[in-house]
Amino acid sequence: MKFLKTIYLTIIAYMLCGLQSYLSMRHYATELSADCLNCPFYKEILVVSLLVLFIFPTVQVLKVFNLNIQLKNGITTVLFFLLLYMVNNNLFDARVGSWSSYSHADVFISVFFSSYLYLLVASLVFWLILHKLKPFQPDLV
Repeated sequence: MKFLKTIYLTIIAYMLCGLQSYLSMRHYATELSADCLNCPFYKEILVVSLLVLFIFPTVQVLKVFNLNIQLKNGITTVLFFLLLYMVNNNLFDARVGSWSSYSHADVFISVFFSSYLYLLVASLVFWLILHKLKPFQPDLV
């Protein structure tokens, strides 16, 4: 049952990542992508959002360690936040940063300020889902 909860959590994380990426980067949907010249925006989001699937092995590894459940939830949520940021950074860099004179610091700052609200809301929703699904609590069956 714990494995099934982890799969549900991974699917929800992927959907949250796709939604958050679309909402925070939708202003750049009409820009040409440097990664894939013929790819539409939604396809690029679906592919780049696969990065968030690293949540699955993280949850599986954290189950092995004897840590506090709140600490495990916190580590997983922070990792989710960082993965969301990496997805947004990749999308921004491919659609905007590659075609102009952005430095790495400029890309970092631009992505953060254009998507921090969406990142925080998605991370909060993910944290609430972690508390609802309870993938780190042992099953009593």
